Amino acid sequence: MSVDLRNIDDALLAKYFQGETAPEENRIIESWRGASAANEKYFQNLLPIWQMNQRILRVETPDIDGAWKRFEKQADAKGLFGNKRWWTKRKISFAAAAAIALAFGWFVLYSFYADRPITLASGNQVMADTLSDGSVVTLNKNSALIFADNRRLKQREVTITKGEGFFNVKHNTSRPFIVRYRGCKITVLGTSFNVRTHDKEIEVIVESGLVSISRGFTSILLRPSEKVFFNLDSGRLKRSPNSDHLYDYYFSKEIKADKTPLWKVVNVINKKYNSKIVIGSKQLKDRQLTTVFKDQPLQQILDVLSKTYNLKVTRKNDSIILE
Repeated sequence: MSVDLRNIDDALLAKYFQGETAPEENRIIESWRGASAANEKYFQNLLPIWQMNQRILRVETPDIDGAWKRFEKQADAKGLFGNKRWWTKRKISFAAAAAIALAFGWFVLYSFYADRPITLASGNQVMADTLSDGSVVTLNKNSALIFADNRRLKQREVTITKGEGFFNVKHNTSRPFIVRYRGCKITVLGTSFNVRTHDKEIEVIVESGLVSISRGFTSILLRPSEKVFFNLDSGRLKRSPNSDHLYDYYFSKEIKADKTPLWKVVNVINKKYNSKIVIGSKQLKDRQLTTVFKDQPLQQILDVLSKTYNLKVTRKNDSIILE
Protein backbone atom coordinates (compact mmCIF):
# COMPACT_ATOMS: atom_id res chain seq x y z
CA MET A 1 0.00 0.00 0.00
CA SER A 2 1.52 3.33 -1.04
CA VAL A 3 1.95 6.19 1.38
CA ASP A 4 1.17 9.74 0.24
CA LEU A 5 2.54 13.02 1.50
CA ARG A 6 -0.31 13.64 3.90
CA ASN A 7 0.39 10.39 5.74
CA ILE A 8 4.00 11.20 6.59
CA ASP A 9 4.90 13.13 9.71
CA ASP A 10 7.81 15.58 9.64
CA ALA A 11 8.59 14.53 13.21
CA LEU A 12 9.07 10.97 11.97
CA LEU A 13 11.39 12.20 9.21
CA ALA A 14 13.40 14.22 11.75
CA LYS A 15 13.66 11.10 13.90
CA TYR A 16 14.89 9.24 10.80
CA PHE A 17 17.55 11.88 10.06
CA GLN A 18 18.69 11.59 13.67
CA GLY A 19 19.12 7.81 13.34
CA GLU A 20 16.53 6.95 15.99
CA THR A 21 13.84 5.17 13.95
CA ALA A 22 12.90 1.52 14.37
CA PRO A 23 13.05 -0.96 11.42
CA GLU A 24 9.27 -0.74 10.89
CA GLU A 25 9.44 3.06 10.78
CA ASN A 26 12.29 2.83 8.26
CA ARG A 27 10.14 0.64 6.02
CA ILE A 28 7.29 3.15 6.22
CA ILE A 29 9.59 6.02 5.23
CA GLU A 30 11.23 4.08 2.39
CA SER A 31 7.80 3.05 1.05
CA TRP A 32 6.65 6.64 1.18
CA ARG A 33 9.79 7.87 -0.61
CA GLY A 34 9.38 5.31 -3.37
CA ALA A 35 5.67 6.02 -3.84
CA SER A 36 6.19 9.14 -5.96
CA ALA A 37 8.76 11.59 -7.25
CA ALA A 38 7.03 14.33 -5.24
CA ASN A 39 7.61 12.45 -2.00
CA GLU A 40 11.30 11.94 -2.78
CA LYS A 41 11.68 15.62 -3.71
CA TYR A 42 10.04 16.63 -0.42
CA PHE A 43 12.46 14.34 1.46
CA GLN A 44 15.52 15.79 -0.30
CA ASN A 45 14.32 19.36 0.30
CA LEU A 46 13.61 18.71 3.98
CA LEU A 47 17.05 17.23 4.71
CA PRO A 48 19.14 20.44 4.36
CA ILE A 49 16.46 22.38 6.27
CA TRP A 50 16.73 19.92 9.16
CA GLN A 51 20.53 20.15 9.03
CA MET A 52 20.45 23.95 9.19
CA ASN A 53 18.02 23.79 12.11
CA GLN A 54 20.42 21.53 14.00
CA ARG A 55 23.25 23.96 13.31
CA ILE A 56 21.27 26.95 14.60
CA LEU A 57 20.23 25.08 17.74
CA ARG A 58 23.88 24.32 18.50
CA VAL A 59 25.06 27.95 18.16
CA GLU A 60 25.90 29.46 21.52
CA THR A 61 23.27 31.93 22.83
CA PRO A 62 24.73 35.37 23.62
CA ASP A 63 24.82 36.22 27.34
CA ILE A 64 22.69 39.36 27.13
CA ASP A 65 22.08 39.57 30.87
CA GLY A 66 25.77 39.26 31.66
CA ALA A 67 26.71 41.87 29.07
CA TRP A 68 24.12 44.26 30.46
CA LYS A 69 25.37 43.88 34.04
CA ARG A 70 28.93 44.58 32.93
CA PHE A 71 27.76 47.68 31.06
CA GLU A 72 25.72 48.89 34.06
CA LYS A 73 28.67 48.43 36.42
CA GLN A 74 31.05 50.35 34.17
CA ALA A 75 28.55 53.13 33.54
CA ASP A 76 27.78 53.52 37.24
CA ALA A 77 31.48 53.68 38.07
CA LYS A 78 31.86 56.58 35.65
CA GLY A 79 28.92 58.48 37.16
CA LEU A 80 26.77 58.24 34.06
CA PHE A 81 23.70 57.45 36.13
CA GLY A 82 23.81 60.31 38.62
CA ASN A 83 20.03 60.68 38.63
CA LYS A 84 19.07 57.32 40.12
CA ARG A 85 15.32 57.97 39.92
CA TRP A 86 15.52 58.83 36.23
CA TRP A 87 17.67 55.75 35.68
CA THR A 88 15.32 53.44 37.59
CA LYS A 89 12.33 54.49 35.49
CA ARG A 90 14.14 53.87 32.22
CA LYS A 91 16.20 50.85 33.18
CA ILE A 92 13.68 48.34 31.94
CA SER A 93 13.18 50.17 28.65
CA PHE A 94 16.91 50.39 28.02
CA ALA A 95 17.38 46.75 28.98
CA ALA A 96 14.66 45.62 26.60
CA ALA A 97 16.03 47.75 23.77
CA ALA A 98 19.55 46.49 24.39
CA ALA A 99 18.39 42.89 24.46
CA ILE A 100 16.56 43.31 21.16
CA ALA A 101 19.55 45.07 19.60
CA LEU A 102 22.00 42.43 20.78
CA ALA A 103 19.80 39.56 19.68
CA PHE A 104 19.17 41.13 16.28
CA GLY A 105 22.85 41.92 15.81
CA TRP A 106 23.77 38.36 16.76
CA PHE A 107 21.26 36.97 14.28
CA VAL A 108 22.53 39.22 11.47
CA LEU A 109 26.17 38.34 12.16
CA TYR A 110 25.42 34.63 12.35
CA SER A 111 23.36 34.68 9.15
CA PHE A 112 26.06 36.63 7.33
CA TYR A 113 29.12 34.71 8.46
CA ALA A 114 27.80 31.18 8.92
CA ASP A 115 29.02 28.78 6.29
CA ARG A 116 26.13 27.46 4.27
CA PRO A 117 25.84 23.71 3.66
CA ILE A 118 27.57 22.79 0.42
CA THR A 119 26.71 19.98 -1.98
CA LEU A 120 29.36 17.92 -3.77
CA ALA A 121 28.38 15.67 -6.68
CA SER A 122 30.85 13.70 -8.79
CA GLY A 123 28.78 12.89 -11.88
CA ASN A 124 30.56 10.51 -14.26
CA GLN A 125 34.05 11.23 -12.91
CA VAL A 126 35.81 10.51 -9.62
CA MET A 127 36.36 13.80 -7.79
CA ALA A 128 38.38 14.93 -4.77
CA ASP A 129 37.81 18.05 -2.72
CA THR A 130 39.15 19.65 0.45
CA LEU A 131 36.36 20.63 2.84
CA SER A 132 36.42 23.90 4.78
CA ASP A 133 37.68 22.13 7.93
CA GLY A 134 40.71 20.74 6.06
CA SER A 135 39.38 17.21 5.65
CA VAL A 136 39.71 15.65 2.20
CA VAL A 137 36.91 13.66 0.59
CA THR A 138 37.13 11.63 -2.62
CA LEU A 139 33.81 10.73 -4.24
CA ASN A 140 33.44 7.75 -6.52
CA LYS A 141 31.50 8.19 -9.75
CA ASN A 142 27.79 9.03 -9.42
CA SER A 143 28.08 9.96 -5.74
CA ALA A 144 26.91 13.01 -3.79
CA LEU A 145 26.99 14.49 -0.29
CA ILE A 146 26.05 17.58 1.71
CA PHE A 147 28.62 19.10 4.08
CA ALA A 148 27.80 21.52 6.91
CA ASP A 149 30.56 23.27 8.84
CA ASN A 150 30.82 26.33 11.07
CA ARG A 151 33.45 27.41 13.58
CA ARG A 152 30.83 27.81 16.30
CA LEU A 153 29.46 24.29 15.91
CA LYS A 154 30.56 21.42 18.08
CA GLN A 155 30.70 19.04 15.13
CA ARG A 156 31.30 18.77 11.39
CA GLU A 157 28.58 16.96 9.51
CA VAL A 158 28.30 15.16 6.18
CA THR A 159 25.16 13.59 4.78
CA ILE A 160 25.71 11.10 1.96
CA THR A 161 22.78 11.23 -0.43
CA LYS A 162 24.09 8.49 -2.71
CA GLY A 163 27.16 6.52 -3.74
CA GLU A 164 30.58 6.08 -2.18
CA GLY A 165 33.31 8.24 -0.68
CA PHE A 166 36.69 8.01 1.03
CA PHE A 167 37.25 10.43 3.91
CA ASN A 168 40.62 11.59 5.24
CA VAL A 169 39.45 13.55 8.27
CA LYS A 170 41.48 16.35 9.83
CA HIS A 171 41.97 15.66 13.53
CA ASN A 172 39.96 17.88 15.89
CA THR A 173 39.12 16.44 19.32
CA SER A 174 36.67 19.23 20.14
CA ARG A 175 34.63 18.87 16.95
CA PRO A 176 33.80 15.30 15.88
CA PHE A 177 33.32 14.56 12.19
CA ILE A 178 29.95 12.88 11.57
CA VAL A 179 28.76 11.11 8.42
CA ARG A 180 25.06 10.26 8.08
CA TYR A 181 23.21 8.00 5.67
CA ARG A 182 19.53 7.08 6.06
CA GLY A 183 19.56 6.99 9.83
CA CYS A 184 23.10 5.60 10.18
CA LYS A 185 25.61 7.76 12.02
CA ILE A 186 29.39 7.43 11.63
CA THR A 187 31.46 9.41 14.15
CA VAL A 188 35.22 10.06 14.05
CA LEU A 189 37.74 12.58 15.40
CA GLY A 190 40.56 12.24 12.90
CA THR A 191 40.94 9.15 10.74
CA SER A 192 40.56 7.76 7.23
CA PHE A 193 37.78 5.45 6.12
CA ASN A 194 35.66 4.43 3.15
CA VAL A 195 31.86 4.54 3.05
CA ARG A 196 29.95 2.71 0.33
CA THR A 197 26.18 3.05 0.16
CA HIS A 198 23.66 1.33 -2.04
CA ASP A 199 19.96 1.85 -1.49
CA LYS A 200 19.31 0.18 1.88
CA GLU A 201 22.89 -0.97 2.51
CA ILE A 202 25.99 0.69 3.90
CA GLU A 203 29.56 -0.61 4.21
CA VAL A 204 32.28 1.13 6.22
CA ILE A 205 35.97 0.17 5.96
CA VAL A 206 38.48 1.75 8.36
CA GLU A 207 41.97 2.49 7.07
CA SER A 208 43.33 4.38 10.09
CA GLY A 209 42.08 5.59 13.47
CA LEU A 210 38.83 4.64 15.18
CA VAL A 211 35.31 4.89 13.77
CA SER A 212 32.01 4.55 15.61
CA ILE A 213 28.93 3.58 13.60
CA SER A 214 25.47 3.61 15.12
CA ARG A 215 21.82 3.35 14.21
CA GLY A 216 19.13 3.63 16.81
CA PHE A 217 20.32 1.72 19.87
CA THR A 218 22.93 -0.30 17.93
CA SER A 219 26.51 0.96 18.03
CA ILE A 220 29.94 -0.57 17.35
CA LEU A 221 33.53 0.66 17.28
CA LEU A 222 35.73 -0.18 14.29
CA ARG A 223 39.52 -0.28 14.27
CA PRO A 224 41.97 -0.17 11.33
CA SER A 225 41.56 -3.05 8.84
CA GLU A 226 38.03 -3.74 10.06
CA LYS A 227 34.77 -3.28 8.20
CA VAL A 228 31.07 -3.46 8.87
CA PHE A 229 28.15 -4.18 6.58
CA PHE A 230 24.75 -2.83 7.62
CA ASN A 231 21.40 -3.75 6.06
CA LEU A 232 19.17 -0.80 6.91
CA ASP A 233 15.95 -2.65 6.18
CA SER A 234 16.50 -5.71 8.35
CA GLY A 235 18.86 -4.08 10.83
CA ARG A 236 21.36 -6.90 10.23
CA LEU A 237 24.93 -5.92 11.02
CA LYS A 238 28.02 -7.91 10.05
CA ARG A 239 31.46 -6.99 11.35
CA SER A 240 34.59 -8.63 9.92
CA PRO A 241 38.31 -8.09 9.18
CA ASN A 242 39.07 -6.31 5.92
CA SER A 243 41.54 -8.53 4.08
CA ASP A 244 42.13 -6.53 0.89
CA HIS A 245 42.54 -3.04 -0.55
CA LEU A 246 40.12 -3.38 -3.43
CA TYR A 247 37.93 -0.63 -1.96
CA ASP A 248 40.46 2.10 -2.84
CA TYR A 249 40.51 1.38 -6.59
CA TYR A 250 38.69 4.57 -7.53
CA PHE A 251 41.03 7.03 -5.80
CA SER A 252 44.35 5.10 -5.84
CA LYS A 253 43.80 4.22 -9.54
CA GLU A 254 45.08 0.74 -8.75
CA ILE A 255 43.33 -2.60 -8.42
CA LYS A 256 45.39 -4.49 -5.84
CA ALA A 257 44.92 -8.24 -5.57
CA ASP A 258 46.81 -10.28 -2.97
CA LYS A 259 45.64 -13.89 -3.02
CA THR A 260 42.22 -12.46 -3.76
CA PRO A 261 39.39 -14.58 -5.21
CA LEU A 262 38.88 -13.80 -8.89
CA TRP A 263 35.20 -12.94 -8.42
CA LYS A 264 36.11 -10.08 -6.07
CA VAL A 265 38.61 -8.67 -8.55
CA VAL A 266 36.11 -8.95 -11.41
CA ASN A 267 33.47 -7.10 -9.38
CA VAL A 268 35.84 -4.16 -8.98
CA ILE A 269 36.87 -4.25 -12.65
CA ASN A 270 33.20 -4.07 -13.63
CA LYS A 271 32.68 -1.03 -11.38
CA LYS A 272 35.75 0.79 -12.64
CA TYR A 273 35.23 0.17 -16.35
CA ASN A 274 31.42 -0.10 -16.44
CA SER A 275 31.91 -3.54 -17.96
CA LYS A 276 29.90 -6.76 -17.66
CA ILE A 277 32.48 -9.48 -17.12
CA VAL A 278 30.96 -12.87 -16.29
CA ILE A 279 32.93 -15.79 -14.84
CA GLY A 280 31.86 -19.03 -16.46
CA SER A 281 32.34 -21.53 -13.60
CA LYS A 282 32.30 -21.65 -9.81
CA GLN A 283 35.76 -23.21 -9.70
CA LEU A 284 37.16 -20.28 -11.65
CA LYS A 285 35.40 -17.74 -9.41
CA ASP A 286 37.32 -18.94 -6.36
CA ARG A 287 40.76 -19.02 -8.03
CA GLN A 288 43.16 -16.64 -6.29
CA LEU A 289 44.93 -13.77 -8.00
CA THR A 290 47.97 -11.73 -6.91
CA THR A 291 48.75 -8.71 -9.07
CA VAL A 292 48.33 -4.94 -9.37
CA PHE A 293 46.50 -3.31 -12.28
CA LYS A 294 47.70 0.29 -12.49
CA ASP A 295 44.95 2.13 -14.33
CA GLN A 296 45.45 -0.04 -17.41
CA PRO A 297 43.02 -0.30 -20.34
CA LEU A 298 40.40 -3.01 -19.92
CA GLN A 299 41.76 -5.06 -22.81
CA GLN A 300 45.20 -5.29 -21.16
CA ILE A 301 43.58 -6.56 -17.97
CA LEU A 302 41.66 -9.18 -19.92
CA ASP A 303 44.90 -10.27 -21.60
CA VAL A 304 46.58 -10.71 -18.20
CA LEU A 305 43.68 -12.75 -16.86
CA SER A 306 43.62 -14.87 -19.99
CA LYS A 307 47.34 -15.69 -19.78
CA THR A 308 47.34 -16.19 -16.00
CA TYR A 309 44.51 -18.71 -15.98
CA ASN A 310 44.72 -19.93 -19.57
CA LEU A 311 41.24 -18.57 -20.16
CA LYS A 312 39.11 -18.12 -23.21
CA VAL A 313 37.64 -14.61 -23.41
CA THR A 314 34.39 -14.37 -25.36
CA ARG A 315 32.35 -11.25 -26.08
CA LYS A 316 28.62 -11.76 -26.37
CA ASN A 317 26.43 -8.69 -26.87
CA ASP A 318 27.56 -6.34 -24.09
CA SER A 319 28.95 -9.12 -21.86
CA ILE A 320 32.50 -10.50 -21.58
CA ILE A 321 32.62 -14.16 -20.60
CA LEU A 322 35.67 -15.77 -18.96
CA GLU A 323 35.82 -19.57 -19.25
